[in-house]
Amino acid sequence: MLDAVRAMPKADRLDSKTYVTDYHRAVAAYQDQLAEQRKKRGLGKDPERAARRAEQLTVIDEDWTCPWPLNWQRHYRVLGALVDADGTLPDIAPGITFDGTTSAPG
Repeated sequence: MLDAVRAMPKADRLDSKTYVTDYHRAVAAYQDQLAEQRKKRGLGKDPERAARRAEQLTVIDEDWTCPWPLNWQRHYRVLGALVDADGTLPDIAPGITFDGTTSAPG
């Protein structure tokens, strides 16, 4: 097995000096691409294709272009998940993290 690792191109091996940097660069590029797709006008630069995509999304969910910001939607979802079956919201102390979101102090 060690011979197989040694036979790999140096740049593709985990012990390569640039492997971690290249990996993080690729992840950042992917995240940028996802962020671009989430933008309000992220349907593409071609107007015909953008109109077609908007129509397809409207068939799936007519509220896909909601006017409130994405951050608001995330908080709304988190609060919805925190509400008990009886409809009350538990006491949330500042600094508590739920699903990756930290409540603001004060």
